Amino acid sequence: MLTPVIAITTAYIAWQQYRIAREKARHERYERRVKIFKETMLFMGCAKTKGNISDEQLHSLLRETSEAKFLFGKDVQGFITTLYENGVILQSLNSQLESSRGPQSEDIRSNLANERKKMLNWFETQFEEGHGVFEPYLSLVGK
Repeated sequence: MLTPVIAITTAYIAWQQYRIAREKARHERYERRVKIFKETMLFMGCAKTKGNISDEQLHSLLRETSEAKFLFGKDVQGFITTLYENGVILQSLNSQLESSRGPQSEDIRSNLANERKKMLNWFETQFEEGHGVFEPYLSLVGK
């Protein structure tokens, strides 16, 4: 009679350990996902508030979101790639604006300023878009 009780108790303990390990892995995956989400939001915030992206911010986005392809679907990876590419474009537009001084380049400056404004507006709209892209991976509702 003692052997079945020991077997049942051992099986129950093993099952509980499995559940705990699974929950711990889920929690760690969630924390890693939140870190990538925060870095992405920080990058967009810098673009919006400063109107420019530095080389360090571009490198930081790549470095801090490098795990995204393993933790998210292709939608998030594509979103981050698009942010990076448009950050490079914004940086380039700002650089071109700084270097195009002089009366002969007023039309060029005007076009560059319009393109920069469009890019800044695009970054502003990406906050909502970003929340929508990340939400299925970070939502705790129903879990």
